[in-house]
Amino acid sequence: MYPERKVFFNTDENGITLLSVGLYSLLKTADPTKRLWVFVAHNQEFADLGGIERLRAIVAKFDFAEIAFGNLTPVLEQYRDTFYVVKFKAMMWGFPLCERVLPPDLTGNIVYLDMDIVVRKDLEELYSLDLRSRGMLAAAVDESERSELPHLLAAKDWPEAAGRGFNNAIQVVDLDAFRAGHYTDRIIAWREKHRREFFTDQDAQNVVYGDRTLRLPIKWNYTDGWLERVIKFSPFARQWRVFPPRDVLEAILDPCIIHYIGQRKPTSWTHRPERKVFRRYMKELGLLENDVLPGETPARRVIAILFDGYHALLRAYVRFLVRLEGRVK
Repeated sequence: MYPERKVFFNTDENGITLLSVGLYSLLKTADPTKRLWVFVAHNQEFADLGGIERLRAIVAKFDFAEIAFGNLTPVLEQYRDTFYVVKFKAMMWGFPLCERVLPPDLTGNIVYLDMDIVVRKDLEELYSLDLRSRGMLAAAVDESERSELPHLLAAKDWPEAAGRGFNNAIQVVDLDAFRAGHYTDRIIAWREKHRREFFTDQDAQNVVYGDRTLRLPIKWNYTDGWLERVIKFSPFARQWRVFPPRDVLEAILDPCIIHYIGQRKPTSWTHRPERKVFRRYMKELGLLENDVLPGETPARRVIAILFDGYHALLRAYVRFLVRLEGRVK
């Protein structure tokens, strides 16, 4: 019998280090008194390079957790004309195709996590989220207004009732509703319809889930670019992009999940605001050679220190805004 706490990752051979850290952070912050089941969808190259053994070794340190794997390559090969036409990483379709690799007797909520994340809190709020009583299929964090997704609007099949576009990096999905509604088939059919166009798994999920996606606070999918972005917004605005300012401020100071979106992943040198927590986990896992990241030099270490000072000032500004809002209310 499977536990109530279930997590889904997917990766290719290039994500072994990212996923090692993401998985480790999930286990380090999880409630050790509750069982946790982790599933990883992967391609053949991931297995060939020892990814399965690497992740099994991490999970072995946590006696409350177990891990299972599913090779998505044979599934993708069944739909080669659908997922390989436009040159993009086919493995990103791992979670939309989850029904093809997960055990058929798996039920209840499953939490999907992108591999380029660090988990900072136990995820009980996501595991126990009641989607069914609200008539919802999934839960995710908003990302953009509809007007910012003209390519999706041009497809003319994104329901107006779906509302804003969500980011699919962190999701909760009711597997029973997903299977009952044949959502895997719907996603495949939508992708086949648009096979000659550049659409991602996120596009497909936004369209096919329709108005059945509950919106989560930004703290569950916090991207650290917000710290440097915060000074661009008026402290008196009612909305910062698609979020209430208070939610953004609280997420900056105490995020539940950090999502390292973008090209500058913290597996190499970067001056990102939340790079240090990722680096610490890399060190604990023995992934830092001579305690130096790829691309790190003495000059770049100085640059990072300067950015640390800048980020400290921005955090002080964020704390000031939180206090100011409290006084205004």
